[in-house]
Amino acid sequence: MWTVKTYEGKQLLFSGFVGLSFDKAHDIVVCVEGNKILLYIVHETSNGLIVPDIATGIKECMFTTLERISEFYKSTVSSSSQKLPFHIEYACSRLECHVTEEAALTTDEWICEEHKIVHTKDKWNIWNQDQTKEQCEMDCQGLQEGALNQIPGDIELQRFASRCDDITIKELAIRLGMSFQEWNELERNSPDYIQIVKYRILVNWREKYSGKFSNIAQALTEMELTTHMLCQVKRIRKVQCDISEENLDLIPTDEILDELAQVLGVLSFQLGIELGLPITALDAIQYNNGRNLVAQCKEILFQWRIDEKVRPTIRVLVQALVNVGRGTRCLEEIIKTVGVKTYTQHEEVEEQKQGKVTTLFKKLFQKKN
Repeated sequence: MWTVKTYEGKQLLFSGFVGLSFDKAHDIVVCVEGNKILLYIVHETSNGLIVPDIATGIKECMFTTLERISEFYKSTVSSSSQKLPFHIEYACSRLECHVTEEAALTTDEWICEEHKIVHTKDKWNIWNQDQTKEQCEMDCQGLQEGALNQIPGDIELQRFASRCDDITIKELAIRLGMSFQEWNELERNSPDYIQIVKYRILVNWREKYSGKFSNIAQALTEMELTTHMLCQVKRIRKVQCDISEENLDLIPTDEILDELAQVLGVLSFQLGIELGLPITALDAIQYNNGRNLVAQCKEILFQWRIDEKVRPTIRVLVQALVNVGRGTRCLEEIIKTVGVKTYTQHEEVEEQKQGKVTTLFKKLFQKKN
């Protein structure tokens, strides 16, 4: 389901320990110590930018897996007990003291016994996000200092820009030090793609000033807008689709990607950002394909699929489509029409080799004639 993380050329897979890459920003670590299974989630820049929806989904996946394993073992011994043979605890910041989930979810703060460190409920709330709510909870404290001091990444700027109208982003960019001329130039270069203009002006600001989240927060305050708008960079939209769990973990075939490229249109650039492609790669794709949106989208999808850091599954593609507001119906219909099959890179290499061999035989045959 997730890719085993590689560090210095070695996979982080050992007895009782595994490191996994959920996406390019989040890593998962699972350790087994005695009768405990320890689950960690790590963000590449700041734990304050961990997406609670992702942490919650990982926790639920782990819980469901353990629940099913427990049910299997109980069935083999004819046990009638309905009580699960495990429970959930949250660790202190030193990873030594623990509080039960029941106690944690009924208190606003917890002081660990050994270190006397105060832990507020946001520490365990990231594992218990209500994924049906798009807005912040009433007691949300916004981005914390560690997160505010970070430079926003491509995906974070994309999620922020996509949830703001162009008038808001334009005023924000001016307050951040960009000029009207810079905004107008972007509009001239992308007259039909305002979403790209909104995103580009923020990327240009980040590169020009090494801008941080704190700068955006200050500008929002000056505009008398809530800084909780920044919390949207930590949210992903809940997925509801009719694609089976088995198919979600498959890598999409050429046929699926070819068909999908036909229907995405102007969303291809935003989708590329959500899928983790660097903006330089997307610029090259746009330059090479001009205004041919289908060709742009096809190249974006195929470049994403060859990524080795995160397994490029249909599940990842579904989440990206939902995040950019496209929804999953188009992909569902394509899968119903063309079906799915197991795709491997080995098959692609073999097809390329076969194509080269066929071309060689054709050239030899032409020479003989």
